[in-house]
Amino acid sequence: MLLELRLEPLKVSFVEIDVIERDLGSFKDQGSISESIDPRHTPATGCDAKIDVLPGNKFWDRATSSVDVRFLIEINGVPPLHKLPQKWHWGCQWRVHYGVGGLDSKNKDGAVIIEENQCFVFEKLALANGHSYLNSSIKKFGCFVTRNTLNLRYFFGPENKK
Repeated sequence: MLLELRLEPLKVSFVEIDVIERDLGSFKDQGSISESIDPRHTPATGCDAKIDVLPGNKFWDRATSSVDVRFLIEINGVPPLHKLPQKWHWGCQWRVHYGVGGLDSKNKDGAVIIEENQCFVFEKLALANGHSYLNSSIKKFGCFVTRNTLNLRYFFGPENKK
């Protein structure tokens, strides 16, 4: 999911300002059997990189998870690597940033812009005919994206429309 974010008020230009996303930790939800899929919020998964604010006060955020479906299903009698359902949250904080970014640049962070909780859900759902399929969802900034192995289609929209 690629989200276009905007800093407000739009009457003020923030083009010369840089922002950075900082990890506040992850935790599994009470209904989750495990959190083995959680790759942790690291620079490789999108935090600690300096982001330029573009004209119109916009910048981009990517919310993604790359879980190989082969590790979620039984294959030839071999049980899956990960047990489902799994649901966990990543806390993150968006800050003004005055440096080049990176994990070791926290001393160059300025004011907090917003704190956000991302939610990741992986589940196995049953069909009336006895078959099952996998469903994954990511929620962030009031938006969500979901994909399933039933029809391999994505759905993206506001969180309250799902």
